[in-house]
Amino acid sequence: SAQNKFIFNQTEEERYRHFLNSFLISFSGFLNICWLLILLYPQFHQLRTKRTCNFLQFIF
Repeated sequence: SAQNKFIFNQTEEERYRHFLNSFLISFSGFLNICWLLILLYPQFHQLRTKRTCNFLQFIF
């Protein structure tokens, strides 16, 4: 009984770790995308003409 409980706790911990890992990976990916947008936005500012401005307004 005690051994079964130990195995159950181990699998629970594995599941929790797996969830935490996947969450951290997706969160860091989201942060990377935000960071890229922040880095690229000034270049868009310089590049854009009236047409691309309208295009960006259409997208967002």
